[in-house]
This record gives sequence, structure tokens and C-alpha cells, in this order.
Amino acid sequence: MDKKRELYKRYLDEKHVMDTLSKIIVSLYELQEKPEDPLQYIQDYLGSSNGIDMPAIRTENAKMAKRIEELKEQLEKLQAKNNEGKT
Repeated sequence: MDKKRELYKRYLDEKHVMDTLSKIIVSLYELQEKPEDPLQYIQDYLGSSNGIDMPAIRTENAKMAKRIEELKEQLEKLQAKNNEGKT
């Protein structure tokens, strides 16, 4: 069992997992104003280290979801209007 644990620890070290997690925890600790959702902060931190702007993606996603709802409503109205014309 100790051998498996040691191999796993080495794997995490080689892939810089422990270093990255430590950096995240330290950056969270050093924030003057703590985030309401620390898990969200961690996700954003990991995303930004990969060149991904998570807040921008969430904003864009919300806009797209709203637009989809608008288009669904428009489609329903057009279908209703089309059905009225058939009768």
C-alpha cells in the first residue's frame, strides 16, 4: 500500500499538481476580499492559467441562453401564426 501511495505522490509531483494547488490556496488566502464561492475562484484560477477567461465565457453563455429563449418564443409565435393560417 505504501508503494502505491509513494507512486501516486510522485505522479502528482511530476505533473505539478501539488505546486498548482498550493499556489491556488495561497492566492485565495492573500485576497483582501474573499470570494463568495471559493470553488468558483479555483475554477477561474485554473481556467486562467490555461488562457481561458472563465468569467467572459460565463457571460457569453448567459447571453446565448437568453437569446435561445427569445428565439424559442419567436418560433412558437410564428408556428401559432402559421397554424392560424391553415384553418
